[in-house]
Amino acid sequence: MKTRCISAGIACIAAVAVGAVAQADVVITFTEDVSLSTTTIRAVGSLDTSPFTSSQYFEGLGSGAFVRASWGWVNIGPMFRPRIQYFFPAGTIPTLGASGSFASGSFLGPDVFGIAAFQSTSPGDPARVVLAADYASGSMFNAAAVYGGTFATLGIVPGAYVATLPGDQSLTYQFITIPAPGAAAMLAFGGVLAARRRR
Repeated sequence: MKTRCISAGIACIAAVAVGAVAQADVVITFTEDVSLSTTTIRAVGSLDTSPFTSSQYFEGLGSGAFVRASWGWVNIGPMFRPRIQYFFPAGTIPTLGASGSFASGSFLGPDVFGIAAFQSTSPGDPARVVLAADYASGSMFNAAAVYGGTFATLGIVPGAYVATLPGDQSLTYQFITIPAPGAAAMLAFGGVLAARRRR
């Protein structure tokens, strides 16, 4: 996967278009809005769950939307909607940074999605993917939630993260920063000055 960075700290965008998600692949987009101090996380795609055997999951009730970067933990869903957790070997799902405490968010809908590198203080805990209990294997989903905080305050470190699941299915992460209006104006002004100097 190729990664394109625009002015380090402003945007680092994986070259994967959300509208071009391949079947049995998922793109997870993290968009921070500096002026609002929020981060929206959206997961779009589909997964073939047939390689995830019945011994790998349990069905339970979800607990809303939350994120914890140091555990690679993102949950997108409403309270109390039944869902299934599929378990994978430790290291399958990446962490998103070395720090970052638990932060709750607001579910935007419409679907359920979750990931975790591990779910305890032990890195040996299995990784997992969470889907709605009634998810039909191979069908498309679109799940989103907004969380209070920027990448920095949530402990999220942008990077070229990719997770590979059974069946050669991929979870690809992309990171976008919307700068504060003043910062955007300064960047534009700097570009104009640079262009004039080149003349």
